Amino acid sequence: MVTEVQFNETKNENTHIYNRETTFPCVLLCAVLFCILGVVCIAPSIIITLCRPTFIFVTMFSALRSYPLRSAKWQITLAVYFAVILICNNITKSAIVSFFSQELFILFFVFASEQIWSRHEINLLLNAVIFSCNIQAIVVLFSNSMLLHAGGQQHINYLWISTNRNPIAFAIVPGAIASLLMLFYCKAGWKSALLRIYWTLSFLLCAYDVFAIGCRSAFYSLCLGMGCLIWERVRRSRTQAEKIIQELMLVILVIVISRVLIQVASGAHSARLFSLEDTGREKIWNIAIGLIKQKPIFGGGYDYWETAGARIGTHNSFITYMLEGGAVALIIVVVHLLSLLREVAGTGSLIPLAFLAETIFHMFTESGMDYYAYLPLIFSVIITRYLQCQGSIQDLLNG
Repeated sequence: MVTEVQFNETKNENTHIYNRETTFPCVLLCAVLFCILGVVCIAPSIIITLCRPTFIFVTMFSALRSYPLRSAKWQITLAVYFAVILICNNITKSAIVSFFSQELFILFFVFASEQIWSRHEINLLLNAVIFSCNIQAIVVLFSNSMLLHAGGQQHINYLWISTNRNPIAFAIVPGAIASLLMLFYCKAGWKSALLRIYWTLSFLLCAYDVFAIGCRSAFYSLCLGMGCLIWERVRRSRTQAEKIIQELMLVILVIVISRVLIQVASGAHSARLFSLEDTGREKIWNIAIGLIKQKPIFGGGYDYWETAGARIGTHNSFITYMLEGGAVALIIVVVHLLSLLREVAGTGSLIPLAFLAETIFHMFTESGMDYYAYLPLIFSVIITRYLQCQGSIQDLLNG
């Protein structure tokens, strides 16, 4: 990664990078997106295992330039601290596996998000997300008869595979967000009937699947992401009167749609999206907090939770970080998120938050950071970097 000074000195000399054609790292990242967001349930495990190290290796030795490390430096700090956690606690097979998994995710995130992607490449990545999520949404829809009323069991079908419904829902959310982004800001979408129909159907398909699956955090992240995109679009109204009218219409529309969804979900598993019923996770969190109090500063290492007799995850990434690395790990993670939010605020746009919302909700309800937290985080940073250094969202989607 280059320094801030070096980047500023060479920015004008390397503007050709911003408009280059598709590079191999971009093609490889599109393949990763297809595997993880589209066919991960049936993809050979060896391919999924090699996704991160292969991308890291190729990107590391490519001739492409990268942005200066800004908020991402806190992820590097976390990677170093994870090594300290491993060394200072019992080194077991499971601890080593957890350590390398976390390190690879961090390096994958840094290399993917801090790469200088061209407008063409970013559009290609967004379309890869839409296509991949459509594949997953269609397969899940037809693999589960009456998906909306499929029952409250934890697993649903992906072809012949029975899989957890929560990762499926998280995997489809980026497709709905990317489709809506294209509809709002890509001029070609409004001029071309085929593209307009494609993105509209993609959004409706992905949004319906997330709603029907009934995963609260995925659904809420979708709603917040949609809200960011819609509000950003309203903010760009030409006159103050037009903005006020659109805001009033938006409020009315939200109320009407909410009432319709509540009625549609009545009697189905998705009814839980609009209730505050106990999920049982509060008991797990209380047990975890008791363990954290015993080792609050530096945590108990990677095996601390399992050796306490826990058979399931914490269902909260922040609690997992505190169990493994104590308050130090939590501080690093929170500072990274706050630093990124500060950068997003500096762009004056809500669009990066549309993707970041999924990462935040995932961290509050899932046991650790995986692809479904890091992939939307990567797109949030990619768009943030483009808005900081290259141009507007209109330039990005219409260049």
